[in-house]
Amino acid sequence: MKHLPNVISILRMAGSVSLLFCDVKGWPFWTLYTLCGLSDMLDGWMARKLQLESKTGAVLDSVADIIFVVCCAARLLPVVEIPVWLWIWAGVIVFVKIVNQVSALVVSKRFSLPIPGLRGAASKSSMAGVWYAKLVNNLLPNCLSGLAPAQESDALKATGYYTDHGLFITVS
Repeated sequence: MKHLPNVISILRMAGSVSLLFCDVKGWPFWTLYTLCGLSDMLDGWMARKLQLESKTGAVLDSVADIIFVVCCAARLLPVVEIPVWLWIWAGVIVFVKIVNQVSALVVSKRFSLPIPGLRGAASKSSMAGVWYAKLVNNLLPNCLSGLAPAQESDALKATGYYTDHGLFITVS
């Protein structure tokens, strides 16, 4: 019983891969598609309701989601006619999602690429972290520039990356 949400995620992976072998116009494809979609909602709800949430379950759910999307895209995209402008927007959305995921990994310090030639505390920084710090150091002050000075100071202090010398972010 305690592994039921994880089993549902694994079954969704198997169902997603099975979609690759079904005709898009047939009822088996759409039945599997519906079951996979419902299982996506069911496993998370069940894990929360039964208090069976785990890191393994979260990873399994994410992997199952990716497999489901990729398998559906592999079967459905060749069948539908999509204009070029829509492909461009889809590419932009995918790019934003990737940047979002990498940023989350950098912030949670799970993504680390050592910078060659640096020693000591600086060697613990990652290239992605340096990129993220530069992005935030340049972007955040510009986003807050429309605020009144007192609001800007409060907003910067709330980020936890504010010093008396202004905005400063380090990644170690």
